[in-house]
Amino acid sequence: MTAKMIKLNPSWQGSLDDLVTEVIDQLTPFDRSGGKLKEVNARLIRYYISQKAMSRPRRKATDKREVEFQWRHVLECMVIRVLLNEGWPLTRIIDWVPYQDEAGLVALLPTELPKFDDPRQQVQALVANFRQQTTEKPAPPTQRAMVAATQERLQLRQKLQALGTPDGQVRTDHLLRLCLVPGCEVLLSAPWWDALDDARIERVAEVFKQVLREESIKRGPK
Repeated sequence: MTAKMIKLNPSWQGSLDDLVTEVIDQLTPFDRSGGKLKEVNARLIRYYISQKAMSRPRRKATDKREVEFQWRHVLECMVIRVLLNEGWPLTRIIDWVPYQDEAGLVALLPTELPKFDDPRQQVQALVANFRQQTTEKPAPPTQRAMVAATQERLQLRQKLQALGTPDGQVRTDHLLRLCLVPGCEVLLSAPWWDALDDARIERVAEVFKQVLREESIKRGPK
């Protein structure tokens, strides 16, 4: 079974500086983006609040001039950082994050996968973990889509690395353009194209389908 990498602390509360420290501490164990995931500061949190991506803190009862942040603010900030790092636009995050309960926010945070040699076992573990999270309260379609896309990103990175991309990120090179149909073009680097074989084509097709599906979810209905 998978286990959440975050340290659950529902009773947490603190100042803005405390919030920055807590979010950085929580994100550090699974930051695989060269430190970008945990690049959080007070100014950034104020921006998220101004954009209504994060809920506003309450005023202290003892001093109305000061504000106090709660555990939900930690979760909100962590989810925003994770989703932005996975390529979700802030506009889509704003449409969803403020309206979810804490369990829904936790469901979007990364999990620590067991070290299976067979990728199919990892996929099965992800599915089992997601089902466990949604047993008590069925997740709405948008939440299910975002959870699935976020958790499948790990498998996508592994597939890209198997295809020859060391960091598992999509990037461009000197390109050849294939115009399949009007509005749909595929760009390939010439050396990579020369190395194609049937097995590689099948793996690329699988990755391409997943990327299209994920981008469709991010863009939302028109």
